[in-house]
Amino acid sequence: MNLHATVIALLFVLGLTAHGSPKPNVLFLSVDDLKPTLGIYGDSVAITPNIDKLGNNSTVMLNNYCQMAVCAPSRMSMFTGLRPDSTKVWNLRTQLLDVCPDAVTMQELFKNNGYVTAGSGKVMHGAANNHPKSWSVPFTSKKDLPYAKGYPVPAHDNAFYQGEKEQAAFKAMNDAGIRHWKERMTWMAERGAQPSTENLDVPDDAYVDGALASWAISQLEDYAQSKEPFFLTIGFTKPHLPFAAPRKYWDLYDRDKIELAEFRDHAANTPDFVYHKYGELRSYSDISRDFNQRIEDDKARELIHGYYACVSFVDAQIGRVLDKLDELGLAENTIVVLWGDHGWHLGDHDMWCKHSNFEEATRSPLIIHAPGYKPGRTESMTEFVDIFPTLVQLANLKEPYPLEGVSLVPLLENPNSKVKYYAMSQYPRQNRLMGYAMRTDRYRYVMWMRANWRSTMPFDPSLVEFVELYDYKKDPLETVNQADNPGYKETAAALNAMMLEYFKTYEQQPAPTLQASGAGVKPGHSNDMIKLSEISLDKIQTRFATVNHEDDDLVVQFENSPKWPSIDFMAGDETPWDLSDYDAIDISLTNQSTFPLNTFAYVTNAGDTHANKKRNGSRLVIPAGATKMLRIEFDPKQYPLDLANLNSLRIFVAKLKGPATLRINSIKAVKSNSNMATPSNTSLDTTSQVAVDSATIDHAGNLLDLSQVTSNDVRMRFAQISPGSNAQSLTLDFELSPKWPSIEFFKQDGNQWNLRGYQSVQINLTNESTSPVKTFALIANEGDSQQTQKRCMTKETIAPGENKTLSIRIKTTNPDFDPSQVTAVRVFIGMHKAPVKLQLNSIKVL
Repeated sequence: MNLHATVIALLFVLGLTAHGSPKPNVLFLSVDDLKPTLGIYGDSVAITPNIDKLGNNSTVMLNNYCQMAVCAPSRMSMFTGLRPDSTKVWNLRTQLLDVCPDAVTMQELFKNNGYVTAGSGKVMHGAANNHPKSWSVPFTSKKDLPYAKGYPVPAHDNAFYQGEKEQAAFKAMNDAGIRHWKERMTWMAERGAQPSTENLDVPDDAYVDGALASWAISQLEDYAQSKEPFFLTIGFTKPHLPFAAPRKYWDLYDRDKIELAEFRDHAANTPDFVYHKYGELRSYSDISRDFNQRIEDDKARELIHGYYACVSFVDAQIGRVLDKLDELGLAENTIVVLWGDHGWHLGDHDMWCKHSNFEEATRSPLIIHAPGYKPGRTESMTEFVDIFPTLVQLANLKEPYPLEGVSLVPLLENPNSKVKYYAMSQYPRQNRLMGYAMRTDRYRYVMWMRANWRSTMPFDPSLVEFVELYDYKKDPLETVNQADNPGYKETAAALNAMMLEYFKTYEQQPAPTLQASGAGVKPGHSNDMIKLSEISLDKIQTRFATVNHEDDDLVVQFENSPKWPSIDFMAGDETPWDLSDYDAIDISLTNQSTFPLNTFAYVTNAGDTHANKKRNGSRLVIPAGATKMLRIEFDPKQYPLDLANLNSLRIFVAKLKGPATLRINSIKAVKSNSNMATPSNTSLDTTSQVAVDSATIDHAGNLLDLSQVTSNDVRMRFAQISPGSNAQSLTLDFELSPKWPSIEFFKQDGNQWNLRGYQSVQINLTNESTSPVKTFALIANEGDSQQTQKRCMTKETIAPGENKTLSIRIKTTNPDFDPSQVTAVRVFIGMHKAPVKLQLNSIKVL
């Protein structure tokens, strides 16, 4: 080992930086759903002496904003230093490494630089299993925390309650073997065992956050003995719902003196979609599930009281941890970060919870204490993505990649300086809109983009759905949208220019591709994109699959694996496929397995993200023994694709029931007016192929003859059918149930509908109930997941006695939906307070 390497190794062991100074420790205090309801932030109601003390010895970021006001996207953005459009975590279902496999968390970086990294509580929401790569020691689960003697782990999957009723219901649910999370929530709610608040005379460590503080104290004691540099992450779970805290913290506040939000209406000149109906709160058993009913004033005061009680409860636990840090002599070399993952609506704008682009949801506290820096308060705009680069600079580390925030160290040095002039937040709506919110020191400018547009794409002004503009100097409560006010024309134009400049910064440039060399890379006269008989097998990449030539075809053997077995045809860097003269790819496939195959295919450009790959594709369910055509239709306007430089084609299967065999008969490029080709391999037995001839739809456009439908043609869930008031109608009776009663219709000959060439499915219904009914309808392919089904779905609220048509648009460009293989039409209803009766008058296609 050379001298330089020896020195570096010794510094690593001794916990010193390359400059010889001790490595600074990091204590990261994450607080779930914490808005700036703190004394240090000027809240005169909040009783938070410990956080206030920390703030008085730290730099307080007064204008700090989250990247998205919901837990997982916010946390994954902050911990990786990447904005949500880079992590691609926009919801609570997506797991970070599935969509952003190269992401590195701050804990992972510190671990790789010689730190002990440990965590517990709510931390890596949005990363599977709390992102094991982040920790040098296994992450400590809530059930393994040191709870008060004589108290069980709090009841509920997220460890909420100590009440006897809640504990008993939770035990009964587990004994009953109920496993699915939605069914578990319903079980608890139906038994009144999922209240929004809990006020019990119990010790602090009967709840998660008290036990979490005790665990953290024991970790600090270990670090004081070992002298190892540490990065300790403590994920406090309150003030997230339910508002459960020991009674002594409730007793700090007088409920009669609690004021309700000053402005509790929607802002003028705004559409409904910028708001929400606080579904999170309505999942609790003491809150009405009528989405049109507001929270009553007495309940609102109880909720606000509970929120403040939980803030004071967490403040006390933070005080315990900070006191121990100081007592052990660790404070003088420890960076302390206190952070709330987003704000929270407490009734303003008729909203509760987070989930919006408004001030109350996006503004959150950030306090940083770093040894050697004087305390201060800064009004500079800051964002969550700034935390990672700040810690990197304070610890003298190197960024794992170009982080998308800026270091806040200049603000620690001079709180009167500025590091940026605006902060960016975003929030999705309706599975198609994304609102981008720019917050300056005076204004908030929100641009809502449709068609699943993201900031990494080239900006298209035709996709702007709506714009909001709020002036906090004149309107601090966001009561009026000024975007169309002529008096704000110049301001709106300036903010719009800033927004477009921001988009330009994050627009991903296409990966460089070599120019096609001419006819050699175009399909030949036969339109064969790939000549299967001539392709070399070493040009095909496989995953849980093997490929062999058979006659002029390829035969693929897929292993029985849950990891989506696949094969990839690669064009090669020097000769990409040029399909600029074509509109689609037709892949003729024969299923030689004994069960149906859920088959997918997509094409890519070099450098495509995982999400873009799936957009430029299609899917098909192929019955056993059948030969079918899988068509990939190009839609460059909706899904950008460089057709002149295609570099790969992937074919893969999912949800296998065993090893599978798929024959590839041909892969051709076609024009949009080309007919579906007849499979060239006529020697194969296709007798089991399902007929999907659109001629089965009658001349009147009826998808189903309702007079012939019986209970054998439908699948019913908490519902029944019976003959309607006339021979061509049916009566649909839905039971009173929280589980979304539904009726699913199938083709009466047991086959599938071919709806290619049609625009929509029209379902005509009459509400024969006494209350409005929120009604949903969808069409689906065989094997669709619940999420995929929603992509061809519609909904309408039907008033009593009203006749209304639900129109389901047939999305031919959606790669996850095949209009030629529609297997079911489903009608279902949302939350309701009584049994519901609808008359189904017709199901037609247009």
